[in-house]
Amino acid sequence: MPSYANRADDEPQTKTEPCSKFGPGHQVHWIQARKALHDDVGVPVTVQLEAEGRVRLDDAVQQRRYWHHDTASIAEALALPCGDIIWYARFRVLTIETIVDQRLFNLGPGDKAVECKA
Repeated sequence: MPSYANRADDEPQTKTEPCSKFGPGHQVHWIQARKALHDDVGVPVTVQLEAEGRVRLDDAVQQRRYWHHDTASIAEALALPCGDIIWYARFRVLTIETIVDQRLFNLGPGDKAVECKA
């Protein structure tokens, strides 16, 4: 498996209680996941976690900033040996292939953080 420099370093991480929201920046709905993986073309990215739930994605062409309610979960996935890290822009789904599974994250606009409600 390739090695990536996408590690969480010492940046502050946000961790919330279990969340039941499926909006941007929260849980991935199964329909959203299915459409992203089957109907969209993903691009490989590197991930940098920033303060206050911000997530920076870099690819060969551009840099983007998004928000996620639980960047600690993203950091946990990045801390495992990783395979492909793919961004499906049309459905705003980030996939991180780890040694044990594939994890999906629903990223929201970087300027529109929304509180979680359990």
